[in-house]
Amino acid sequence: MATSKPPSTTRIGELVRLSVLSWSATLLTASYAGVLPKMDPTFIASIFTGSLAWYGIERRDRDQDDASKRLPPKVVAPPKGQP
Repeated sequence: MATSKPPSTTRIGELVRLSVLSWSATLLTASYAGVLPKMDPTFIASIFTGSLAWYGIERRDRDQDDASKRLPPKVVAPPKGQP
């Protein structure tokens, strides 16, 4: 029989995840805006990306989206001998 976590544990975990997401987004924004000119945003960007991935948000390339739109639709023919 599987045991479920108490609601307080999931609430605390969600609060921590949202805090890390907000913190990393704030630091990245400040870095790109020039407020923190000496900070290397690579590590913070990886934390931000991981936090977004936890919520199921993924980055897609425009090139891949455009390529899939340019492909002609697939036409499936019925098997031979059937109307």
